[in-house]
Amino acid sequence: MPTNIIAILLTMWMLLLVLQVFVHYILIEMKDEQPFYLVWGIIRGMVSIGHGILFDVKNMAEFAPILMFHVTTHFVFFSPALNLMRKKEFWYLGENSGWTDRVLKWSGIWVYQALYALGSILIPVSVWWILRVFGV
Repeated sequence: MPTNIIAILLTMWMLLLVLQVFVHYILIEMKDEQPFYLVWGIIRGMVSIGHGILFDVKNMAEFAPILMFHVTTHFVFFSPALNLMRKKEFWYLGENSGWTDRVLKWSGIWVYQALYALGSILIPVSVWWILRVFGV
């Protein structure tokens, strides 16, 4: 697969993350509603599988780097971007957020920061892995 097609496919996922941030911002700040995080997670999982199909994935081993990219980019970009839009602190974990925020709150901010650093490292690793599997 040509590298520019891979770049377009990865950009599509990032644009979906941006769209999800805007939708959550509208739900939380404008409509004063709590997003149903389980449903959002299921939708994100289905979109992840569909996105993997665009890469012409033939087996689970080929899907692994794509899944790694999906999970790490969501973890690293979604909450901070939503926090920024909502004018909250970077490391803000909501009171009525999903279960991951509650677990991170319970475990301490240093765990969140360590996982964030790990996710930040794994994003370029996943891109490199995707390029090795599908492109270069």
